Amino acid sequence: EGEQIKCLIEALKTVPEPVHGVLVCKQENLEQYRTLAGDAKNITLFPFTDDNDLDNILRASDMVYFGEQYHTLQRFGSDCPGLFRAMLSGRPVLYAGDGSSSHVVTAKAGLAVSPSDPEAVKEALTAAPELPPEVMDLMGEAGRQYVIDNYSHGLRLKRYLELVNREEDPLEKIKGNKVK
Repeated sequence: EGEQIKCLIEALKTVPEPVHGVLVCKQENLEQYRTLAGDAKNITLFPFTDDNDLDNILRASDMVYFGEQYHTLQRFGSDCPGLFRAMLSGRPVLYAGDGSSSHVVTAKAGLAVSPSDPEAVKEALTAAPELPPEVMDLMGEAGRQYVIDNYSHGLRLKRYLELVNREEDPLEKIKGNKVK
């Protein structure tokens, strides 16, 4: 939602073939995005219905665009599960956002661009079809493996248990942090 989608639509309207954007959006945003897309033939809009539709669209895609607006929880290490879902799809990610681009960059799972620069999004969309299929496959698999290796539920539970089962006295750790 928001500025990232507007930026994507503006970029899609100017990219050459074979790029075709499929946007999955909330029903209440459908008309707004149709108006923005105008008569562009390379943009298809789908109202979000359920997770099965989204999974099928991810599987049918060559690359997944993920636009994210920064939210304050990210300063505490909260990451958008939608990004991890996109990375788990095994497709390269075109990330436009202020928050979690480090995941895409660290994993070498795709491309990261400025969320408010339609020209940068257009350049990335134009360059993607020129990449060899092997490179696209490597980026997709790298993203999937990164999430599995670093963010699986089992791994998070293990890290949590290690934290709460430490031998040190937790009160000693926080004594210097008292409110005055």
